[in-house]
Amino acid sequence: FGTTSVGSTTVNTSWTAVSGAIRYWLYVNDNLVQKQTTTTYQFTGLQILTTFKLSGQVEYANNKLSSLKDIIVTTTAPTP
Repeated sequence: FGTTSVGSTTVNTSWTAVSGAIRYWLYVNDNLVQKQTTTTYQFTGLQILTTFKLSGQVEYANNKLSSLKDIIVTTTAPTP
């Protein structure tokens, strides 16, 4: 789980597909924002020049969840 680009209000993330996963859960500062099956996600609506904890978690077919994988990112200043 990592960033591919960081902007003033968005962060693009991607990760390697996990064998046995049925869905990926995504969080901003421990708040669930998305459940999906694809391996990329754009976090949007973030505040400018603010540090966030972004997290990903795997849901397996047996309803078990993996531990969270966290990254800390700071959004950038807007481009003039």
